[in-house]
Amino acid sequence: MSNLKKIILIIIGVVLLVLIFWLLFWEQNKNNKINETINQITISPIPTKTASELGEELINPNEEEVKQNKKESDDYLTTHPLWESLPYETDRFKISHYIKNMTLVVYVSKSENQEEIKELINKWIISKDINPPNHEIEFRVKD
Repeated sequence: MSNLKKIILIIIGVVLLVLIFWLLFWEQNKNNKINETINQITISPIPTKTASELGEELINPNEEEVKQNKKESDDYLTTHPLWESLPYETDRFKISHYIKNMTLVVYVSKSENQEEIKELINKWIISKDINPPNHEIEFRVKD
């Protein structure tokens, strides 16, 4: 073999070795970058309460929560005092629900006299120890 062929083969070999090492290190560097990115976005689990701890809270709620819940319940009953008695229904009308504070939704048929129904509803409200003038009535005609 001539010297020129040997030199060309050596140059080709060196170039191939450089390419192989470059690919190996480039892939490794690429994998390191991927791993670094994964490590940056990995979310650690947040410790939560055990079932027994949650059960304990439900069985023995703290006093402040009990007071807050009682206050919210009392506030609601102040603006919706008949809530616990609803729905209320007779053969002539149905008091369905509160649509807003102190406003009752009442379903009646087309043939009913709404003024008579309003008087009956006011009597029912009085029977619940509530002051009827505080309430508004929204009549809805049922089919």
